[in-house]
Parts: sequence; C-alpha cells; structure tokens
Amino acid sequence: MKNLLSQKVCIEAVINEWVPKRLMKLYMDFCDKSTEAPSHKLLKKLYNLEVSEDEVIVSDCVLQDRSILSFLHALEVHKTVALLDISYNSLGNETMEKIQQIFTSSNQKYGGLTLDLHCNRFGPTALFEICECPVMFKRLEVLNLSQNRLTDACNSYLSTILENCQALYNLKIEQCSLTSRTIQKLADCLHGGSVLSHLLIGKNNPISANTMVNLLSKLLSLKWNWSSVEWSSTGSVCLLHYL
Repeated sequence: MKNLLSQKVCIEAVINEWVPKRLMKLYMDFCDKSTEAPSHKLLKKLYNLEVSEDEVIVSDCVLQDRSILSFLHALEVHKTVALLDISYNSLGNETMEKIQQIFTSSNQKYGGLTLDLHCNRFGPTALFEICECPVMFKRLEVLNLSQNRLTDACNSYLSTILENCQALYNLKIEQCSLTSRTIQKLADCLHGGSVLSHLLIGKNNPISANTMVNLLSKLLSLKWNWSSVEWSSTGSVCLLHYL
C-alpha cells in the first residue's frame, strides 16, 4: 500500500459492514484534539469484535504514562467498564491516579469489575489510588498486580484492599518483590466475611515456612470454600484445595 501511494497510483477501496466501536471513536477524537497520532496497536485492540463494549483490553500496546493519556480521556467519557486490561505495558503510578479518577467520577456504581494491571511499572502508591476509590471497593472482583515492583511498602494498602473490597475473590501478586512481612500482614487482615477464593503469591522471596503455615491456617479457618492457593518460592509449590 505504501509503495503504491508513493507512486501516486489511484486506489479505490470499499469497506462493507463497518461495526462502530464507541470507545475507539472517542480515542481517535481525543488524539485529533491533542494532534497526536493514534496507536495502531491500540486501535486494533479496541476494534476487536470478539469483546463487548464493557470489556476494555489494551494489553501489550507499548503504552507509557504520556502516550496513554488520550485513551484515558476517552475511557472517562465511555464510563461503562466491566474489565480493564492494561497489562504488558510500561505504565506507572501517574496512570493509576488517572484510572482512579475515572472510576470515582463514573456513574457505574454496581456490577463486577476485573482489573488486570500485571507486568507494568506500578509501585506501592498505585495501590493507594485503589484505596482512595469507594467505587472499586464495591465492584472489584479480580485484581492482578503480578510483575510490578510493589515491595513490602505496599502491605498496608493490600491489607486495606482485602478488608474493604467485599466482592474480591481473585488476587494475584506474583513476582512483586514481597517478603514474609507482607504475606503475614495479609494473613492477619483476612476475616470471616472475605470471599477471597483464589490467591497467587508465587515468585516472591523470602517467604518463610512459618508465614505460609500461618496463612494457610487462617485460610482454612474461613467459612468460604477455597479453590486454590498457589505459592512458589525456590522451586517448591504449595497448593491448597478446600471444597
């Protein structure tokens, strides 16, 4: 196509059955306003006809805090989101602050929410933004934070999320530079009203055997029927199935 255009050859094209995608159009409009070229990877993800308008999947689009701004402005207007997947990008805490503002101002107060944030550059204060958002407390069901450098500085934020997100049943915090300190904090804050049934804490080190025993004992004391807990530190794997 580029070769033909460079030769100034006239090309006639016909597009049939174009399906409008509202979020894609909003993104293009905001790119025009900011005189920014739209990301072709992002456009392709937004036009995926296999997902609904409520499912926003923009993983692996080479996005950074600055390049995602037009998309976030579009998402703020779009409002209705049941799943937001921004994994495998290079996003930091600035993006998470904007996402918190989007959900806070949203009219969508009910319905399950899945947040897939894994494999980015989020730090501990990214979780502070979740803690500051009552809408997420009500809606959040699945939270994937794996492969972000959260460190033990996030333990109070994680505890707040576990204590307040009453619908949260799936938490993934693999490879987040966590130690026994954070895992013990999570065990301490688990309560009888928790519906957490799937927990992944693998590839964090060091996590002591005593900490794992305390965590598993606390999980077994909950009334909820556990499906799985997965932990891998130095090649060993601990699986708990309790139905």
